[in-house]
Amino acid sequence: MLWVHFATALLIIPLAIWHVWARKMTPRAVDVSRRNLIRLGGLASAAALLWWSGDRAIALAQLPGAKRRFSGSHERSSFVPEGVPLTSWLDDRTPSLDASSWQVDIDDSSGRRSLTLSELTAMENETITAELDCTSGWFSREPQAAEIGERGETVAGRERLLSDSSHASSGAGSVSIS
Repeated sequence: MLWVHFATALLIIPLAIWHVWARKMTPRAVDVSRRNLIRLGGLASAAALLWWSGDRAIALAQLPGAKRRFSGSHERSSFVPEGVPLTSWLDDRTPSLDASSWQVDIDDSSGRRSLTLSELTAMENETITAELDCTSGWFSREPQAAEIGERGETVAGRERLLSDSSHASSGAGSVSIS
């Protein structure tokens, strides 16, 4: 189903370009006025109030959507990792990894370092609960083993490092998996 959405989006792009090109309009002086700015502000305020009211009504009526996250995702098999849906993007294949040659390269504020799988699993860790939110519309809360940093804070989840992603990045640094 995800492939159908992707293909449809690709097909619509040329139609959208043609639509804009065929109906070219140049802005007029009356388009940028104080009156139109006030109308736009009123419309935006009304839309925000309508969204908030609908969200509260769904919560008060305890409809199924009341338990969705802010991202719109619904909960799926939290704390049961085997029940997390397998999602594939077009023709993605799950990589086969050799545990003896696998390593993770970490580049953060303390510098760059590489760890093998055995070094990573031997580190002191604690279990944290991570929320995994998928763009296909579900989220799951899962226990994750996490490395304890030099100052005692939790630095990085390790339970799911053997995933199909080859690079993860955040503001604090980046992790490359090979």
